[in-house]
Amino acid sequence: TLLVGGDGVVRYSIVIRSSSGSDNAMFEGLRCNTSQVKIYAYGSTDTQGKKIFTPKENSAWKPLRSSGVSGYSDNFAKSYFCDKFGTVLSSNEIIKNIKYGKGSVDGIYN
Repeated sequence: TLLVGGDGVVRYSIVIRSSSGSDNAMFEGLRCNTSQVKIYAYGSTDTQGKKIFTPKENSAWKPLRSSGVSGYSDNFAKSYFCDKFGTVLSSNEIIKNIKYGKGSVDGIYN
């Protein structure tokens, strides 16, 4: 799931698989203009075994970090979601960057 909101926030779902094979799912938002990320919800399983998102309590915007467990968000910002000026790209531009690599949208990264 990927959505660029009218508020300039890129909202996306991500599943990260650890080296041991366990999956971690999250629904997050990323602000290009302030270089911040926010976790809205975590993936979990309900009592009947259905996969759902559980809202994260007291979720707050945090600075992007290039290392650690959330370093992927900084990579998303730099490689796919934002231009070099901190402006969010359109969902079509983001999808093109994901498919074809950084800078696939002419002139944005020059």
